Amino acid sequence: MTDTHRRSGLAGTAALCPPAFPVPGSGGHEKICRVRPAVNDDLEAMFRCFRTTLRKHVEPAFGWNEERQRAGFALKFNREEWAVLTVDGVFGGLAWMECGDEWALRLISIQPEYQSLGIGQSWLQYIQARAREEKRRVRLKVFQTNHGARRLYERLGFHAAAEHEHMHELVFEPECV
Repeated sequence: MTDTHRRSGLAGTAALCPPAFPVPGSGGHEKICRVRPAVNDDLEAMFRCFRTTLRKHVEPAFGWNEERQRAGFALKFNREEWAVLTVDGVFGGLAWMECGDEWALRLISIQPEYQSLGIGQSWLQYIQARAREEKRRVRLKVFQTNHGARRLYERLGFHAAAEHEHMHELVFEPECV
């Protein structure tokens, strides 16, 4: 655990793992979403999810070299900060969050077949509730081309903090900060 994690009293995956929560399924049957700490065996599925959902934003901004992207992804992987989202026990997405004096949501990616079920929104609302309890800001960056994600973040109370060449930087500031 890093000094930043010690100061906050909360490791990344602790903030990432809410109790199980229901999401709508087909035919009116609810599915159960769980968030758990990532393990080394998750790395390949996590990278595939990242590639599937974010390549369309990464490639125009920075280019896409499969080997470089894969190596960079593996280099950033830290089990204390990464989590896997499952839907009825099946891999449904990933999240990477650094928790220090200020929390940084580095990545959230939901598999296409599980998008628009409220998984990302439910998880973000849980993170916001924890941020209020811990008196922490949550900061994130979203690609300028990812309009749907930006709308979701703004609906949840994130506001513009800075503009970068290819990214919008947004922040959630709980009233208690």
